[in-house]
Amino acid sequence: PTPNVFYSDQSGPATAVVVETGTVRNNGNVTLTLRGDLINAGGTLTLDYLSTGTVRLTGTAVQRVAVRAGDAFGAFRVANSSEAVLASAALTVNGDLTLSSGTLKAGSAVISLKGDWRGGGGTFSAQASTLALVNAATAQAYVDVSTQQFNGLTCSGGTKTFHAPFGATVFSALSPGMSLQFAAGALFSVSDLRVHGQSPATPVVVRSTTPGSAFLLNVGVSTVTAADIRDSDARPGGSVFANDGVSLD
Repeated sequence: PTPNVFYSDQSGPATAVVVETGTVRNNGNVTLTLRGDLINAGGTLTLDYLSTGTVRLTGTAVQRVAVRAGDAFGAFRVANSSEAVLASAALTVNGDLTLSSGTLKAGSAVISLKGDWRGGGGTFSAQASTLALVNAATAQAYVDVSTQQFNGLTCSGGTKTFHAPFGATVFSALSPGMSLQFAAGALFSVSDLRVHGQSPATPVVVRSTTPGSAFLLNVGVSTVTAADIRDSDARPGGSVFANDGVSLD
C-alpha cells in the first residue's frame, strides 16, 4: 500500500493517533507534534525517513507511546507538562533524544539511541529500562542539566562523551576499542560497573574530558578487564580493580 506521508510540520490532536495498518512516514526534516497518545496497532512507523524528522510530545496529560518492532524515529523530544509513558519493549531513535520538560517513564523498554542525549529540564524515570548508546560510527554525547538515574546504560562501539553526571544500576561498555570520556570533576554513581575490551590489543579507553583533571566514580561492584584508564578517582565509592594483567590505570 501507498504510505501515509507528511511533507510539512504537523500538529496532532489531543486525542490518540492510532496507526491500524499501512506505513506512516515523514518526508524530510519535518516535525510531528503530538498532544495525545501515539499507538501503532498494526502498521509501520518510519519516522526517520531520509535520516531526518522529529516527533515532539507536548501534551498536558499523560501521553502513551506504544510502537512495534521495526518502528524508528528520527529525533524524539519530550516537551510536555505531564508524563510520556513508553508502553512497548523497544524504542529506536536514530537522531537525538531530548528531554525538555515533563517526565519520560521508560517502563521495561530498550531505548536504542544513535544520536545524542540532551536533557534540558525533563526527568527520566528509568524503571526497568535500558538506554543503549549504539552508534559505533559517529561519536555520541550525553548532556543534561539534571543528574538522571538509569537502570541499565550500555555503550556499544565508537566514542561516548558524558558531559554531565548520572547514576546507573548497571553501566556496561563491552565493545573492543571503544572510547569513553567523562566530565572532569563530575560524579558518576554506578552500582555495577562492567568494562571489557575483549583483549589487550583492543582495550576500552576511558578518559577525562580534561586531561590531568579527574572525574569521580562512586562504584558498588565492578568487573574491569582489557581497559586503558586515566584520570579517574574512585575514592567516593568502592575500589575499581583493573589489575587483570592487561589493563592500564
